Parts: sequence; C-alpha cells; structure tokens
Amino acid sequence: MLQFAFISRQVRVGVIDAYSMDYVKTARAKGLKESTILFKHIFPNILFPLITIFGQTLPILFGGSVIIESIFNIPGMGLEMYESVVNFDYPMIVAIFTIIGFLTILGYLISDILYAIADPRLNT
Repeated sequence: MLQFAFISRQVRVGVIDAYSMDYVKTARAKGLKESTILFKHIFPNILFPLITIFGQTLPILFGGSVIIESIFNIPGMGLEMYESVVNFDYPMIVAIFTIIGFLTILGYLISDILYAIADPRLNT
C-alpha cells in the first residue's frame, strides 16, 4: 500500500508540473480537448518516473513478503527467508538473496525495455 501511495503522489506531482509547461499552454491555445492534452502531451512526460518506480518495485515486494509471511505464518519465500536467517541456514540465505538479486536485475531490464517502448529516440 505504501508503494501505491508513493506512485500516486509521483503521478500527481508530475501532472501538476506538466500542466504549467509551455507546450501544454500552447496546446490549450490551439483549442485541443483536455483529454487530448492529457494523453498526448502530459502522460508521455510523466511516464518515465513511473517506469523507474516500477523497475524498483519488483525486489521491494520480497521485503514486504518477509514481514507479512512471518507475522501471519504464511508459507512462502518470505517466511523461508526469515526462518533461514533465524536458523543460520547459509545455503538457503545465499539462494534466496540470489533470487532477489536476479529479480532486481530483471526489474531494471524491464524498465529499460519499457523506456525503449515509451520513447524510441532513446535507442541510440
């Protein structure tokens, strides 16, 4: 839930900032509809911070799962990580952190692919 609040705040700040830009004022002066201004001018410019946040969210989900699964005793990766640390099970700790590292790299790779899709000019 905290991540959703952070993403909502970033979108709000981005939209408010973009509404004050000159290209939005020019689009309004040309007589474009508000929905056209929002989806063609504002949304592409606030997309990049959202992609960055999305790429960092994937590994954060495991941190939340450790807390939730250990509190409510739900079987899963988070509880397994917690029990491995408590029981000093080093091979399992290394395996779980390797998976988390892989998910971190995967999140950044997905972010880079989404950057290329959102703005093809970045493919230089």
